[in-house]
Parts: sequence; C-alpha cells; structure tokens
Amino acid sequence: MHWTDEAAEQLEKILHDPLADAVRGQAEVVSVSAPSGRGRYQEATVELELSAPGLPGSRITTTGVFAVKAWPTVGFRAPARVPPSDPASAEVDWSALAG
Repeated sequence: MHWTDEAAEQLEKILHDPLADAVRGQAEVVSVSAPSGRGRYQEATVELELSAPGLPGSRITTTGVFAVKAWPTVGFRAPARVPPSDPASAEVDWSALAG
C-alpha cells in the first residue's frame, strides 16, 4: 500500500467517513442500464455484487457517469473498498474500464 493510501485511510477515520472501516474486495456488475442518446459520457444505473474477505456478499445499486466507449458490462469485476457497516457506501475502482 502506498503512503498516500495509508494517509487517506487515516483521514477517513478522523473524519468518521463511512469508508473508514472498509476492507478491500471486489464488485461484480450484475446488471447495467444501456447508454441512450449521443452523449460521450452518460449516467448508468449499475447493480453490483460486492464481496470482501470476512464479509457476507451483498448486492447494491448505484449510479455513475461513464464514457460510452468504456461502458461497464455484466460480469465485469473491479476492485472495491467495502465498509462492513454500510456496504451501500462501497467505493469501486472503475479505472480498469478505461484500459
């Protein structure tokens, strides 16, 4: 883990951020809305199955803005930070979509 990640985690704890107790896991796309219109970037509703060591699996629905060229697909897996106290606040690293 990079020192900036460690510093961010400490700051989250100090500020009582929901991600302060997050554990590293994965998010798998279960369903995703289709892009519509001609915009390069559009909002999508994404249903995710979250998994992390020591936590029961949970399913959440979230929204995000994605480049149409890098739209999430069903089955796509991304690293995520999942807070046991509030899985709906999970933070997904979508950077692999740009790959």
